[in-house]
Amino acid sequence: LRSEDATTRKNAAFSLGLTWSLAQLEDRIAALSEVVRDDGAAEVRCQAVVAVATLARQDEVEADLKTRAMAVLTDALADSSPVVRNRTAFSVGLIGHKAHPVIPAMISLLKDEDSEVRGIAANSLGMLASPYPVRRGKIIVDGGISSEGANPDVAAQAIAAIIETLSDESP
Repeated sequence: LRSEDATTRKNAAFSLGLTWSLAQLEDRIAALSEVVRDDGAAEVRCQAVVAVATLARQDEVEADLKTRAMAVLTDALADSSPVVRNRTAFSVGLIGHKAHPVIPAMISLLKDEDSEVRGIAANSLGMLASPYPVRRGKIIVDGGISSEGANPDVAAQAIAAIIETLSDESP
């Protein structure tokens, strides 16, 4: 992650998201958090975001580490690069309703200057606000409503914000 070569850093971040153990998870989230915050290359920050989201999606991850991962993702939603904001919004959507702490930051992305970011944010926000589980980017209704979803008031705020975006100037 500290290589001078951006491609090497990007591949290292990718690898950290795929290969993990619970014993190493805290260190990996901390290292990836540093990359998301400090790396000068947007493509490296994007890959670090994907890795953090991949780690946070795992059921075995303890609540405090998921909270840290959500903080990293929330910060990445305010990145200076629209590519990073877009990738973060998409990655958070893949986590689904378990990423409900990120809903307020996602709502603010619906006003982003970049129309692609707004579109991905709206789509992902729908997955976060859903009371149903999300697997591989699809809402699964067969198993019934999940107890891990967003607070109904926060979900209602998300839905109202999504409805408001229907009047966005960009198709």
